[in-house]
Amino acid sequence: MANRQPNEALATGKAGTYTGTPPSIGITEFGDEQMAKEHAETSQEEHDQANRDLYGIEDYVIDETDDFLEESFRLLDEAIQDVEEKEAYELASFVNPEYISSKKFRIMFLRAERFDIPKTAVRIVKYWDRKVQIFGTDYAFRPLSILDLPAQDEVALGCAGLSLLNARDSVGRALLFCYRKYWDHRPESRDSMIRLLWILVHTAVEDNELVQVNGVQLLMANDMSSQAGTSEMYKATPSTSHYDPSLHQWLWYDAQVLPFRCGGIHHFTPQSDLLTFIYNRSGLFFMGRNFRLLYRRYNGTKAENMARIEEYGLTSSMVPTELGGDMVLDNSAWIQARMLRDMHLAMEQQAKST
Repeated sequence: MANRQPNEALATGKAGTYTGTPPSIGITEFGDEQMAKEHAETSQEEHDQANRDLYGIEDYVIDETDDFLEESFRLLDEAIQDVEEKEAYELASFVNPEYISSKKFRIMFLRAERFDIPKTAVRIVKYWDRKVQIFGTDYAFRPLSILDLPAQDEVALGCAGLSLLNARDSVGRALLFCYRKYWDHRPESRDSMIRLLWILVHTAVEDNELVQVNGVQLLMANDMSSQAGTSEMYKATPSTSHYDPSLHQWLWYDAQVLPFRCGGIHHFTPQSDLLTFIYNRSGLFFMGRNFRLLYRRYNGTKAENMARIEEYGLTSSMVPTELGGDMVLDNSAWIQARMLRDMHLAMEQQAKST
């Protein structure tokens, strides 16, 4: 470990997720002009890879032989050493080296980056920087557990605004559901929403090799309800109270450091919605370039939207009723499963220590 003094966040052990500004913030909105410019500057290879991710198609399969994995872990160790600012990673390695260096932990990041070693090294270092900010040194340097969440997070957990769906798409990708109408919008709950995202992603990818390899799809919407009549057009209550720019900055930033590969972002919107306009102008910027390549918007009838989303390995049975699908949302299912898992692991750890 480097011989230097820890910064204030590491020294105090206090989490401070919401204060401050995420890196790389320059402009505050991303309109049609910026989108067209970015599209033109994106290489054909990048567009092709984004399409493969969206459709769940791999042009080649990585053969994870024992020799290949051992060499990947060795190269990853070397690449991490080349990252200059890694104080949180170094502290994590000192406090819990068995967990930090475990193959089970590191392979999630390697698979998320398709075994691109330099990118994986940077992601892991940023992951530890952010994890210390979010959970503090009391909880950061061990596997995430839903049992460690503070009592104030119970509202965010129960609101179903961020949820892991009890389904997989046609190629085995996990499905995250984001419905801002159900979010806990109180200012004091912003950190809770961020901690919830971390627990959700870890729940989706831990112990699930198929999801680690194939990725996660995100289904999201603002505030939607069905309009009566044969047209089945979506109707929303435009409300800027459902949009918190700073919270969205952090959520999208964290999505870039967590150990998962995004396979698609499917945004269901009404045809005319003030909040959707705001989100498309600023939310798309916070999303970042790589995620924007995977972004698809659905603003037709329910039947039209369900027909379109089938292209990406999804059917109406995998889409919650809030978005026009047939799945009845059961937010408690993933929470109970995660709680049982973490309780079992806690008992195993306690038995080992006695």
